[in-house]
Amino acid sequence: MKLVFTKEEVAAALGKSLRRFDELRPALEGMGFPRPVPGLGACWSILQVSQWINAPHVIPAPASSPEAVTVGGGASVELASPSAANVLDIQKHLEARYGGRA
Repeated sequence: MKLVFTKEEVAAALGKSLRRFDELRPALEGMGFPRPVPGLGACWSILQVSQWINAPHVIPAPASSPEAVTVGGGASVELASPSAANVLDIQKHLEARYGGRA
């Protein structure tokens, strides 16, 4: 059973390119996004990332809205709220890549 996401998988789970994830990562971590698992390099706990994505209080409003969250000097962080379809797409992708549920 796979327990960690690679950087590419984290970016995909957030709906961002690898480059955009790298740009947003400091702000995301400032908002409670999990840090990589110590000793594993650029790998994140699937459970922690999933919990963070699914927590309704951590998804900021779109950067263009008055409710947009600013982090560290006023830089807006935009994340699309994960829809149920998006979560199912991610689950299907992971099951196809790493096998079905145990």
